[in-house]
Amino acid sequence: MPLAFVQLCNLLSDLEKLSKRDPPLLIAYRQQRYRETIKQWFTARQASINSPDVDPIALLSALFPEKRTDRVYAIKLKRLTKLLKRCLCLGKDRLDMLDQWQKPGRGNLCDCVERALRQAEFPQQLANHVTLEQVDEALATIAGKCRFSGPNVRGRKDSFRQVEEDRVVQEKLGQVYQRLQSREAKWFTRMILKDYSCLDLSEGMVYYYLDVRLPTAMQMYDNFEAAINELRGLPASQMADFDQGTLTQRCANDAHLLQPRIGIKLGSPKWVKAKGGVKHAVSMVDGRTMSIERKHDGEYCQIHIDMSKGEDCVQIFSKKCKDSTSDRRGVHQAIKDSLRVGHRDCGFSGKCILEGELLVWSDKTKGILEFHKLRKHVSRSGSFLGTELDSQ
Repeated sequence: MPLAFVQLCNLLSDLEKLSKRDPPLLIAYRQQRYRETIKQWFTARQASINSPDVDPIALLSALFPEKRTDRVYAIKLKRLTKLLKRCLCLGKDRLDMLDQWQKPGRGNLCDCVERALRQAEFPQQLANHVTLEQVDEALATIAGKCRFSGPNVRGRKDSFRQVEEDRVVQEKLGQVYQRLQSREAKWFTRMILKDYSCLDLSEGMVYYYLDVRLPTAMQMYDNFEAAINELRGLPASQMADFDQGTLTQRCANDAHLLQPRIGIKLGSPKWVKAKGGVKHAVSMVDGRTMSIERKHDGEYCQIHIDMSKGEDCVQIFSKKCKDSTSDRRGVHQAIKDSLRVGHRDCGFSGKCILEGELLVWSDKTKGILEFHKLRKHVSRSGSFLGTELDSQ
């Protein structure tokens, strides 16, 4: 049976109550209550979540909308307010309530949406409940109309017409909002804005209770779809339940089964800043292997090379996991030349993954230029942002 969106909203609302409790809970105790609430929610719905009717990627996308960097909605507060006025079919008084977020002390837009819809709310019939997958499909459709979304999400280039985009977005929003209760509409609005600042939700905590192997997979891939698909592909013996005593060994075995994949950005390691000089840094390493690099003020990129693709062998990911291959096409040839791709003395024969910083070099000054000079050479989905008033 599909998971109703209201069930997810119940979890989020319970967590919000813990965060906004007055007087506030101590941090350690609040995290303990968070853990208990999340565990109870997943345990009660384990059979439903593990059924084929529930997409775990949709569930994770709803819990952590900010992680879906490939989905860009290009909908900020003012535009969303206008769209809501068109699709909610409310009376004038309640339409005016949607503008109250611009007044001090009246809350944010999400609170205004909840208040406006609560004014004339009827109990919802079970058969009319919006499912989690329907919400995820609506968000995917909206993101597909924005050219700043990832290439795996957005539609054809010739489909980006403003009038057509607004019509589809308004239609999709109306189909969902008109079936939601006030509290559900509040959380749906927060998903669109990718704003869960009211929560202190730990990613690792949710990953663990969804699947004990998921934290390990997310450290490798940092991508919901890739991590879930890799776990589905593990041998059947890895899918069996283990007791707590063998859980650590199980996760270690899974880590060895997970392999880097070309075309899927690898998760970045966790960095700890040494604040006491070299002596402090050495004490933090504590005998472990470490790497040392010279830090340049550039734009991080992860480069995937697949020689079997011929001229299109280069794929570049940004720090936020977005596929930036097209925007960084200006450095493709430099990457190929530096790696000697296509020559006998190339250091690899098939595939490789590299990490680096994208910098701008000046032949005039014989040095690396400031970070802000990058924006004149690197586009964002084909557009150069903030360069109109640059002096040079």
